[in-house]
Amino acid sequence: MCMLNVLKVLGRIFLISIGLLCVAGGGLCVVLGSSSGSMSGVALIGLVSLLLGGAAVWAILRRWIGESRKERESDAS
Repeated sequence: MCMLNVLKVLGRIFLISIGLLCVAGGGLCVVLGSSSGSMSGVALIGLVSLLLGGAAVWAILRRWIGESRKERESDAS
């Protein structure tokens, strides 16, 4: 059971890091696309990546915190 928990935590950390990478890459694309007038498509792709990466990180963290609260409530009972 302990090994399964370690793998779950590592998987979540990996997914969060991918989400943060999408946020960083999207931000870079937005900056590069907006500073150059002819690359507005890059800015749009960057904005989509920024939003999807932020939503993924938020969803993973929200689920992780929710599971932690449920475990604490069941341990207290």
